Amino acid sequence: MDSLISVSTALLALTCGVWWGAGKAKLIIDQKKYSEAQFTPEQLKALSVRLPYSVTAGLLFWPVMLLVAVRSWGYEPYSIPSASMEPSLLKGDFIAVEKFSYSLRDPIFRMELLRLGEPERADVVVFKWPLYPAQHFVKRIVGLPGDTIIERDGALFVYPRCDSDRACESIVTRSELDNIEVLGAKSYRIQFDHDTKRSQLEFWRQLNQPMGQWVVPENHYFVIGDNRFHSEDSRYWGFVPRHLMVGVARNIIFSLERDDAVRVRTDRIGSIDMLE
Repeated sequence: MDSLISVSTALLALTCGVWWGAGKAKLIIDQKKYSEAQFTPEQLKALSVRLPYSVTAGLLFWPVMLLVAVRSWGYEPYSIPSASMEPSLLKGDFIAVEKFSYSLRDPIFRMELLRLGEPERADVVVFKWPLYPAQHFVKRIVGLPGDTIIERDGALFVYPRCDSDRACESIVTRSELDNIEVLGAKSYRIQFDHDTKRSQLEFWRQLNQPMGQWVVPENHYFVIGDNRFHSEDSRYWGFVPRHLMVGVARNIIFSLERDDAVRVRTDRIGSIDMLE
């Protein structure tokens, strides 16, 4: 659906652009022709009303181009459909995704036009699911290229690629008391729903690695949900290639709770909860 919208919007912009250009060219030709002719005041008044209609429809080109630019390279809203990112993001939250955090891409083929930044650990990102790119997921980056990730009963151990021969220490710490996870310089709350705990045997097993351990390849990232036992993420289907990254979730712009009645959660509106 997202690809269809992107293609449709781009084609609409192209159509409006051609229409606008053709209308503008006709207007210039007509103005030159009319400037060389003699008209009565009544005829000039009628022409002044009719001439702009040759370009009116084409003027849609500019607002459509603005829409394409904002949607492709600015911000776009996404809704949270599940509990996989609780407690950071709740089902019913609407987030603003910053699409220029890492790169600018063309809206149709997703080719990188300009690289602007690099994904960082603890970034909450929206990406196209590698197994079905038409579907979007939102998770947290925990592993960068070269990192070794080990998962034990929901707890993470992240060993970054070392530049020396010495053994690297895990950069993740966690407070068992309040379920606060610290990843490098960033901290955030995580959640363990033991009623939905799944066996490690369901994990995706990387070639030449033991179960529950992964080494992140170049230009790929390991992502995971904050609700550790209620999230389909890299543990189950593998890494996310860089070119499938859509952007970084920056803010919660709206939030709806749908229980017995629909309620707007105004207290949820604002930046995504980080404890740093």
